[in-house]
This record gives sequence, C-alpha cells and structure tokens, in this order.
Amino acid sequence: MLTTTMSPHRPLHSRRRFLRGVLGATALLATPACAGSSGAGATGGQAGAHRVVAIGQGADADALIALGVPPVGMSSGYQIDVYPWTAGALGGRPVELLPTTEGVPIERVAALRPTLIAATTYYQLDPVRAELEKIAPVIGPSSQVDKETWQQSTVRVGEAVGRADEARRVVADVERVVADARAAHPQWQGRTFTFGPVIPGQDLYTVNSTSDASAALLSALGLQLAPAVTRLPNAGLPGRAKVSQEQMGLFDADALLLAHFGGDAARAEFEKQGVFRSVPAVQRGSYIPLDPALAIALAFPSVLNIPYAVREIAPLLDRALA
Repeated sequence: MLTTTMSPHRPLHSRRRFLRGVLGATALLATPACAGSSGAGATGGQAGAHRVVAIGQGADADALIALGVPPVGMSSGYQIDVYPWTAGALGGRPVELLPTTEGVPIERVAALRPTLIAATTYYQLDPVRAELEKIAPVIGPSSQVDKETWQQSTVRVGEAVGRADEARRVVADVERVVADARAAHPQWQGRTFTFGPVIPGQDLYTVNSTSDASAALLSALGLQLAPAVTRLPNAGLPGRAKVSQEQMGLFDADALLLAHFGGDAARAEFEKQGVFRSVPAVQRGSYIPLDPALAIALAFPSVLNIPYAVREIAPLLDRALA
C-alpha cells in the first residue's frame, strides 16, 4: 500500500546516483553504470492491459500516473517514501513500494505479476536486466546518465503503454508551465546559480555540467550555471565536481542552492562554518537552502514534479535575486 512516511535514515538509492542526478540532478546515489543496454521493450500495447512496475528515481512512475496507468509497484523515494507530487496524483490508489537501494527485489517484482517493467532512470539495470526480462518486458535507460531528457523518457514510457500521443501532450503542458514561469520572472534571466547536495559526513559536490537535469531545468527558467563551476573537473560522477571545505567560495553565484539531507541540526552546524558564511552569496542573502522534496524535484525532473518545483522555487529565487 502507498505510504508517505518520512524515513530520515533510509540510505540513498545510492549516494552516487543522487549526486549524479543533482544534484539530479542532484540529490546523492550507486555505481555509475552507463546504460549501454537498449531501452527497447514492449511498445504500442493497450493501456488498460498493463500492470507496470516502475524502478528508478520516480520519473517513470510519475509519467505512468500522468498517463492514467498508475504502477502496481514502484521504487520508494529518498527520505520520503512517496514524494508529495506523486502521492497527490495517486489520490489514495494502492501501490507497493519497493526498496531498490541495494538492488531490485526480484521476487517482490515477480509477485506483482507485471506486464511491463519501466526503468528508464535505473542506471544499475544491467546486472539484473536478464532476471527482470524473465518476468516481463523491460524498458531501461536508452543512453548514458543525463543524456536522455525527461521529455524523451516520458514519451518512451508513453509508447510502451500505448499512449505516446498523450505523453507528448503531457510533456507540452509541462513545458508550458516552465515557459510561463520564465516569462513571469524576467528578473531571473541570465542570473547565475550553483547547486549541490550537503550530506553529513560526506564530501561536498556541485553540479558542473549544463547538461545535468537540474541545470537544464533551471536554465529553462532563464538562469545559467555559474561559469566558475563548469570549469571544474568531474569527480568520477557525471556532471559533479568535488568541492573541499576550503573551496566553498566556488559555490558563489547570484543564487546559491544547497540541498540539505541531514536534518535541521546538521544544516545549522554546516551553516555555522566561517568559510561558508564568508561566501558572498551567503553574506548578501542569496543562499537558498532546499529541503529534500524540492531538491529531488529539481534533481530528477518529471512530468509531475516540475510544476511542484517551479511553484516552490519561484518565491525563493525572487528573494535571493532581489
């Protein structure tokens, strides 16, 4: 059954996947397995005949719900088992939550009797793909990390459940939400941002690639990733650069977005650091601390969470850029 229980101590779908996604994608997670496997799977079926299990960062589950084909099972979220935008769209429909932090629970997936397994954002698919394909056709990542947009993956999911045209309409509707927000906030245009996760006891990272999903979404709103971070080398994670405590000045931009995943006490401790307080963006009030839900929405854009992210980030950006 669907739950919305907060799980502060739940491990990341993999710390490196979050970091890869944020924070993406930002927010923290496992081994970067560039999906060399084809995304091909079942296509063109009748929507009503599908029992779909969605594995990954939530975009597939959101696409399915938006298309009127809610999944019978889906990966639980990070710190929040079911994200607020997903829970609202489900409207109380039951769905089994699957822990995929340490791998896919094959037997539980099989017990759901799926006719399709959607995993377009599950970049650890290769080791378990053959087992899953014994259960049902699988649509997996079609490209390397952050090379497929949320628009493309949404349409692929739509094609797999026989609702490609509807998927394109949903994508167009969400793109209009972004375009309308951009038009309504001319003061955002050309302003720079940096974006990274803060996880207690772990290294600091910042998004350093304009092709990162989070950077692409914020850019669509009119902002631009700060040039200083785009020149930083990758830290073994696609679109991520490591930043030492002494280098926190690199976070400086017109708007500094940091996603905090350790709770209020850990955030307060981080913000007390002199080196952090000395960052110009912090001193002038342009620092935006993000809660986990908003960080995930920015890091892993989907047709359901983009409207949520735009609504929540707008007043924060307005204050930071005033």
